[in-house]
Amino acid sequence: MSNKNLQQQKTNASDIIAEEVAVVNTINSDYEKKYGFKDNIKNSFDLGKGINKKIIKQISKLKNEDDWMLNNRLKAYDIFLKKRNADMGRRFI
Repeated sequence: MSNKNLQQQKTNASDIIAEEVAVVNTINSDYEKKYGFKDNIKNSFDLGKGINKKIIKQISKLKNEDDWMLNNRLKAYDIFLKKRNADMGRRFI
């Protein structure tokens, strides 16, 4: 393949990516107009991203849960951590 063809392919690829980025940026841009409402609700508590034992304990405390419920949640979290990750997306690579 010549340098000219390779350069043309790179240019075409960047144009395609730019178009796709523009489309993604407009998704739900007319949501308020289309459906007549917008979600302005702010989180009461920001516990951070993800899930871990500390966050589970904080949630349980906020909900004033009994110790048995907290222990069940922590046990379920431990079981979750022991499970293997799904490999659906990697099967055909």
